[in-house]
Amino acid sequence: MVLGGGLFGCSLAFHLSTRKAGSIVLIDKGHPGTGATGRCAGILTFQGWNHWDTGLVKESAEEYRAISDRWGCGSYRENGGVRVVRSEEGKRWLEVVHRILRSEGVDARVLNAAEAQTLFHRGDFEDARSGLYTPKDAIFRSTDMSAIYAHLASRNGVEFQWGGGAPRIGLEGGIWEVRSGTTTFKTTNLVLACGAWTKGLLDELGHSLPLAPFRTQAGVLRPVPLADSFPTFHDTDLNIYVRPGMQGRVLVGNGTGPNEVNPDHVSSEADPDFLERITSRLRPIIPEWSILHPEAAWAGVSVASRDAFPLVGRVPHTDGLYVATGFNGFGAMRAAALARHLADGIIERHWEALSPADPARFPDGTPSFPPRPEFSVRDDGSSAAAGKADVSLPSIALVSFEDPRISYRSVSSLDEVDKILLPSLSDWFDPFLPLFMKDAIRCGGGVQIAEGEEREARGVYLLSPAEKTESIFTRTRCVAEHFLGLHNQLETYSEQEWRPGGDTINIMLADLRDWSQDHPFRNPIRVGTERDLPQVQELIREAQGPVDQAWFRTLPRPEETCFVSEVNGRIVGVSWLTVVGTSGRGHSLVVHPRYRRLGIGTDMLIARMLWLKGHGVAQVVSEIYGDNSIAQSTAERAGMTQVGRMFVYHWDNSGGGAVDSL
Repeated sequence: MVLGGGLFGCSLAFHLSTRKAGSIVLIDKGHPGTGATGRCAGILTFQGWNHWDTGLVKESAEEYRAISDRWGCGSYRENGGVRVVRSEEGKRWLEVVHRILRSEGVDARVLNAAEAQTLFHRGDFEDARSGLYTPKDAIFRSTDMSAIYAHLASRNGVEFQWGGGAPRIGLEGGIWEVRSGTTTFKTTNLVLACGAWTKGLLDELGHSLPLAPFRTQAGVLRPVPLADSFPTFHDTDLNIYVRPGMQGRVLVGNGTGPNEVNPDHVSSEADPDFLERITSRLRPIIPEWSILHPEAAWAGVSVASRDAFPLVGRVPHTDGLYVATGFNGFGAMRAAALARHLADGIIERHWEALSPADPARFPDGTPSFPPRPEFSVRDDGSSAAAGKADVSLPSIALVSFEDPRISYRSVSSLDEVDKILLPSLSDWFDPFLPLFMKDAIRCGGGVQIAEGEEREARGVYLLSPAEKTESIFTRTRCVAEHFLGLHNQLETYSEQEWRPGGDTINIMLADLRDWSQDHPFRNPIRVGTERDLPQVQELIREAQGPVDQAWFRTLPRPEETCFVSEVNGRIVGVSWLTVVGTSGRGHSLVVHPRYRRLGIGTDMLIARMLWLKGHGVAQVVSEIYGDNSIAQSTAERAGMTQVGRMFVYHWDNSGGGAVDSL
């Protein structure tokens, strides 16, 4: 029995189920994603405390990557990490970390201030004494990762009990009795993985351990300009971290609570001035983000241990009771590996891999201590790397995650599109996917969807015969490979770089709440009408070649708005907007070659933005080929910011693969 349904608990349930551990039950007093996992920053950092800890992070990284790749969940992405220190003590510490990481085969590079500036181009690190870059650091969604572990465990027969309130635990004749709601379970092996509530449960059972729950805070900021992808940044002196968020946002946080707290008395609301304090620290080191709008903030509870190492293993002086706690705010990046080794210990009685985390390392009566929620750089015997024996993990075979059970079917009617269960399949185009599918059907193209066991879409394939293009939207590798195998066109567009050889397309975004423009128009711009469509088609034909007549026959439609520019009664520029709800997408901007360099393109982009803002649209996205520097600079002048990338593959005629250029 596992008490606690966070990332660790669900991972442990899965790993126990793969070892044929018999009947397994997981109980959580709340609901999925409501505990620490739901407030986790989702950062995986190769901190280099020692060889044992580095091995744990490597194992967890491999597992999270495999889950994200195969199941399309968790959004695991390597974005790298940068740490900076400003003291000689910190510099010496990073040198130790660098040696440990390199000896474990982890790519790590010591940086001076100028090199840190190059890698983290928004930063001002003139006063930095040293830095460290770890390219394999990653970000992921811990709630999604927890959910897929729970799904896989359930498929293996694990029983889940959610929302029964705080469980009551008793011991009778060597058997643990756990009452959840109106149900009582009996077990010979009980694992406490209840996060901040673990200490209280241990105290009630008479098996206290030196633990200190402490409060943490994090939040989401909307920078101006919006942020492109960047390495996760840790400032060890300011004790803050910054990582990329969704849609050009940034997630910020720190270890904020130096005092032990009672988790039952901690509000999930952040302090009113939390984001103000953290932005005041950020502005001097990231001057590009002079404006940082708060969008969300929250508080949670982490658990400190006396020596900064976790407590995972057998609870001293009792049989069949195990614990997983004391992660010091760094649990998510080690959870998968620790859960796997705990499962080995419980089932196989192999405890060597968890010896540095053995709860019995603390003698009875160990005094309480204040938590130290910080990125330690002190080599004083109390920090993690200095305080533990340097144990390496034994070699193990990583779990081989199967591919999900996927079925494929074609969609041929507009009514069918409305019935598709669409989760998030795209970072940028989720609001537009139903419209994209309907456009493909209206224009005589093809739509295929990949569906999982719950009939939820795991991928969308769109074929446009007139434009000789196809687009795929999926987060799951086996689905992407299936769709890529369908190619018989000239170009395939994908948000993920599933194969090498794709050309880059830049994603441009503007949040219209932050947008203002005092733009002197050089050319008259107006909203097009149905009467303009013949001239618009003629312009596109002259400037770009064949026109998708089928698409134009679907016009006018309320979600499509056309902007035109005229010279002497002739339409010489056209630009389109698609609006779905509060999301806009700018596309198909064309200026006749004879009338370029007159500012028509910029004028049309500005007119689009003004129209969107006046119609209550929150943000607008556009795609620009990576080698189109003129279009890129035009979009930037109009107030858009590059926030991401997608890829286009050009196929040779034989279907043999991607080629360098069309």
